[in-house]
Amino acid sequence: MASMLCGHLRIKEEGELINDRH
Repeated sequence: MASMLCGHLRIKEEGELINDRH
């Protein structure tokens, strides 16, 4: 469970960075 949550947080952070670049 913990790794799944960490993965979601990481994906969310990456998504925000990508949106910021756009």
